[in-house]
Amino acid sequence: MQLAGMDTISMGVTLAFAAECLDKGIVKEQDLGARVEFSSGGSIRGLIRKTAAGRDRTASCHGLRPPCKIFGGDSYKYLYAVKGMEIAGHSAVD
Repeated sequence: MQLAGMDTISMGVTLAFAAECLDKGIVKEQDLGARVEFSSGGSIRGLIRKTAAGRDRTASCHGLRPPCKIFGGDSYKYLYAVKGMEIAGHSAVD
């Protein structure tokens, strides 16, 4: 699948953020427009395509701050970013 110039680290972290917020009940499936689960490749592909087409506001191409504000509640607890920049899972610090 072509990613339309999206940063794969940012997209992956954003999708994980959306899946975590869905799992914790912070956001609902209808808010995301898809069921985003860590084990659901089909729904994740759909959300990536919507993002690439500019039709999705939750998996934003502007980083995690916009969806964090949209989700509200405790979503900030699952925000894996520093100064608005997503952190890759393989670069985590102890």
